[in-house]
Amino acid sequence: MSTLSPREQRVAALHQQADADYASTAHLRRPPAALDLRDQLPTDLQVAVSVARQMLNAYGDSSKLTDVFAHAQAHGALTESLRILLRAVDQQGGAQ
Repeated sequence: MSTLSPREQRVAALHQQADADYASTAHLRRPPAALDLRDQLPTDLQVAVSVARQMLNAYGDSSKLTDVFAHAQAHGALTESLRILLRAVDQQGGAQ
């Protein structure tokens, strides 16, 4: 038969209290019902337009670029943004 020291008894009491507190808040930990966010998400076309705008803002004016690498990078970014935009437009047209 083992007897607990006052410190061990206090720790055991704290554990019991924590367990009771945890059990009393079980309703707060339930996962929320699944939400259908598809109506709130932007379409592929909206995302493509946003990406294209960001790339144009970053790389649109390559006339001031004297570095050949920077000019090539700007050209590649603009080409990629146009490709993404056209793909989204094609998918949008095919869905209708």
